[in-house]
Amino acid sequence: MSRRPYKPVMSRTWYLKQTSYRNYMIREMSSVFIGLWTLNLLVGLGKLIQGPETWSQWLALQAHPLMILFSAVTLVLALYHSLTWFRAVPQVMRIQIGTAFVPAKLITNAHIGAMVGLSAIVLVATLWGV
Repeated sequence: MSRRPYKPVMSRTWYLKQTSYRNYMIREMSSVFIGLWTLNLLVGLGKLIQGPETWSQWLALQAHPLMILFSAVTLVLALYHSLTWFRAVPQVMRIQIGTAFVPAKLITNAHIGAMVGLSAIVLVATLWGV
């Protein structure tokens, strides 16, 4: 009789077998892209402080097709992360009015509506130069 500890065998793609695990891993992976994009933005702010020449070099880098693709992928992943997070909110934020609870869909839609509304305000302010 051996006393070796049990070591379960798991493949590297174990999370691809169930949809909920896969969606969770995609949402968690999106934070890596968002973090890298944020670092890129911070570098850009540093270049802006250094002067017009370094700023224009950074802007030229941002116009590269790979950087545009990276920004587009990051935007899609950020939207996915936000929407999946908003779907989880009703599970932790149960609002009770009297004896009834506010429907989960209403809470989720309120959060999504707030995100869309605030994004529209930021977009309008950016385009109008306010």
